[in-house]
Amino acid sequence: SNQHGEFIAGMLVTLAYTAGWTMEFLFNRANTDPKPGARLWTVFLAAGVASLLNPATYHPYVTILGFVNNPYLMSRMAEANPPDFSRPEFLVLLGLLAVSILLLATHPKRLTAGQAFLLTGFTAMSLMAARNVHLYGMVAPFVLAGTVHGLTSPKGVRAIESVLKNVEGQVKSALWPVVTVILFGALILGTKVRNIYFFSPSFFPTEAVAWLEEHPQEGRMFNDLNWGGYIA
Repeated sequence: SNQHGEFIAGMLVTLAYTAGWTMEFLFNRANTDPKPGARLWTVFLAAGVASLLNPATYHPYVTILGFVNNPYLMSRMAEANPPDFSRPEFLVLLGLLAVSILLLATHPKRLTAGQAFLLTGFTAMSLMAARNVHLYGMVAPFVLAGTVHGLTSPKGVRAIESVLKNVEGQVKSALWPVVTVILFGALILGTKVRNIYFFSPSFFPTEAVAWLEEHPQEGRMFNDLNWGGYIA
């Protein structure tokens, strides 16, 4: 949790499902199975404890809350602004939102409370800040998959699904994940793809940081928001 603040997304997912089951248990106890609830609460509490097992303990939570509640920082980050649907890069989100509404409106069976909390929460997050759009893109298909269950797939889609099913059925050895990691590692480190992770001197203060490493300074130093992770 002290590596990146996006760990909070996993906590929100487990919270949504746990809160959803709890609500169904409180208002419809006769038809609610207690076993999934016990597992959900166990996972949620265990994940919360695990997120504290780091050198910063609970401070990642404090940092996230302080960051999103800081008007100065949020107003100066383009990704913290709501998505602008007049821009082409956000048309995918607009289309996914429209498809989501269509599927929910035409599907005869309602979502579970946990799924409803999950989809509602991440929809609101994506509309509040552009940096959350990718989270909605991961959550929405997972939640809405049940609404297209039973629909006849196009022939081409069925063919692709058949091929993938056959491949997954043959990949049973534990060696394949290792081979995959090695191949992708070689691709990244041995080709021009590695330039993606290159710190461009035209954007990052590489020479200034090199000078600071050779000549350590005392006291506080101004750290530009766009360079924060690099200088740290």
